[in-house]
Amino acid sequence: MADFVFFKALSNHRRLCISPLPNHCIERVLPLTRANQYSYYLYEMDNNSDEDVVILAKLVSEDAALRLREVLSLDYA
Repeated sequence: MADFVFFKALSNHRRLCISPLPNHCIERVLPLTRANQYSYYLYEMDNNSDEDVVILAKLVSEDAALRLREVLSLDYA
């Protein structure tokens, strides 16, 4: 699975992303959920803080990530 990263600015400080979880989130999220570092997630994050990440959804496949990216018109990073 390629590690695609898609994003869209929501404001000056927040952005919406689709990607595997960033490394700094994995340690914090994995013990609390059934999160998988190789899955794609829809999440919102603060541009100024790596700690402020809100996971909105886990996507079931790379194809689902690509389709949701089209629907939300997210940019490729």
